[in-house]
Amino acid sequence: MHAYKFTHFSEGGERISSTNITLGEMVKALFLGADVPRPQNITQPNVPFEEIWLENNNGKLHSWWMKQDSTRGTIALFHGYGAPKSSLLPYAYAFLEMGFNVFMMDTSGSGDSEGNHCTIGFKEGKDVRTAMDFLQGKNSQKPIYLFGESMGAASILRGMAEEGANPDAIIIQCPFESMATATKSRFENMGVPFFGLGHMLVFWGGVQNGFNAFEHSPSEYAKKVEVPTLFFWGAKDDRVRKSETDAVFGNIKGKKELVILENVGHSGHIHIEPAKWKVRVRDFFKQLEENK
Repeated sequence: MHAYKFTHFSEGGERISSTNITLGEMVKALFLGADVPRPQNITQPNVPFEEIWLENNNGKLHSWWMKQDSTRGTIALFHGYGAPKSSLLPYAYAFLEMGFNVFMMDTSGSGDSEGNHCTIGFKEGKDVRTAMDFLQGKNSQKPIYLFGESMGAASILRGMAEEGANPDAIIIQCPFESMATATKSRFENMGVPFFGLGHMLVFWGGVQNGFNAFEHSPSEYAKKVEVPTLFFWGAKDDRVRKSETDAVFGNIKGKKELVILENVGHSGHIHIEPAKWKVRVRDFFKQLEENK
C-alpha cells in the first residue's frame, strides 16, 4: 500500500513531511501508506506562452512554450517529484532573461498531464525524449539544453541513456544515486530502519509500475552522458547525500562542473542563492558558445 501511494497521486489532502512527522502519522504511513496529493499548477507564466499537448505511451502531456523573437537556443525544464511545472517558473524567467526560449512540461501524472502515477524518473525519461523530439522539430538550427531538478534531473539522465534524448548540454540539480538510496534517505529522515521495509517498498513500487526499481539508477545512466554538464547540489540537502552526488557526478563522461551551494537544501537553489546560481549558469552558457 505504501509503494502504491508513493507512486500514485491522490486527489486532495495534504502531504506529510518526512522531517516533521508525528508518531501517529508515522505508524499510519508505515502500515497504510502515505497519501501524496496530485501536484497542481497554481500559477501560470506572467509572459506570453502557448499551451502545447504532446503524447506518448504515458498519456497526453501538457506543456508551456515560451518563444522569443531573437534567441540563443531553447531550454526544456523538468520538475521534481510531487511538484508541477509551475514550481520551476523562477528558473524559466531567469532563462528567458538570458535570451533563451523556454519549454516546460508536466511529466506524466503531474499537473495538467494525464494519469495519476509517477515512477520517480523511470518512465518520465520517455517524456524527456518526447519533449526533445518536439523541440528539434521547432528549433533545429539552435542548441537545445535540458534543465531538471531532483526527479527531473533523474528523468533527463534516463532519457539520454535509455530513450535517445540528445541535448547539446544539461543543467541538473540534486539527482539521487538510485531508487534504493533515495528510499533509504527517506527512511533515515523518518528514523526508520531501511533494511527489510525499505527493500520491500522499492520492490513493490517497481512491480506495481512494471519495471525493476532496483535497476533505476541515475548514477548508471550518467555513464552514457557525454555532453557538457553543469551540476548543482545544496550542502544542506537532507534527501540526497554528498556520496550520492559524487557517484552521479563522477560517472558523467562529458565536460562537467559541480557547484555546491552552501546554504541550499534539496530544492530552491534560485530562491536561496540566486546571484551565485545565475552567475554560474551564465558562465556555463558563455563557455558553451565560445567552444562552438
